[in-house]
Amino acid sequence: MTSGIWLLFYDISAADRDHYVDWFHRRHIPEKLARPGYRWAAHFEAPAGPDNADLYHYIGMFGGNSTRVFLDPSPAQLKLTQSDETRAMMARRQNPSSAILAHEWSWFSPADAHAGTATDMPCAGINAPHIQILTIEGPAHDEMIGSACAQKLAPGFVRHEKAIACHKMTNVMGGPRHMMLFAQNDISPAARGCGPFDLPLAPDDLSVLTDLGDAVKMTTRWGRRICPA
Repeated sequence: MTSGIWLLFYDISAADRDHYVDWFHRRHIPEKLARPGYRWAAHFEAPAGPDNADLYHYIGMFGGNSTRVFLDPSPAQLKLTQSDETRAMMARRQNPSSAILAHEWSWFSPADAHAGTATDMPCAGINAPHIQILTIEGPAHDEMIGSACAQKLAPGFVRHEKAIACHKMTNVMGGPRHMMLFAQNDISPAARGCGPFDLPLAPDDLSVLTDLGDAVKMTTRWGRRICPA
């Protein structure tokens, strides 16, 4: 992985989906990758769920040399220079949120070529067929959350037969502060929803966080890779 990631969460209506995805892959990604410091891009999609059959869910990611790449210029400054087409396409996004992430460490499946290492893997992108992102927010419990990620969540996840790797990241733009990206070869139907309890982790792996109740907020989002195809 590179040391900085610009992360986007958003939804697109079924009516806008084809037009938007074509623009994002054919125009937007090449424009981003032409900027200094941008190294890779990835786009993940989850189909509409029973809660709203009209919305498709997306995770967009851009990898950079560092978080500085995405702060000079910042997202707010870039918005001032957007073309009319870009503004129109971004207006189609529903429920958007974003984060600029600093990569802390990675843990790999025993079957992965990087098994046993904890490297930032410069220049490497997120190319897993499926990902799940767990967001964790608990301002008074940052040390406990970090320890749980390192001691429980990461080793617990990579034992799963479909696991590729997990990556711990910190949001430099505020909350949620802690994020774990789980890269997998497949995601079971039960985990397509999805909540923290749907991750392929033993109950004990999450108990150190769930035992804190409302003091720690956790959400997850999943997607199937659609770019690179």
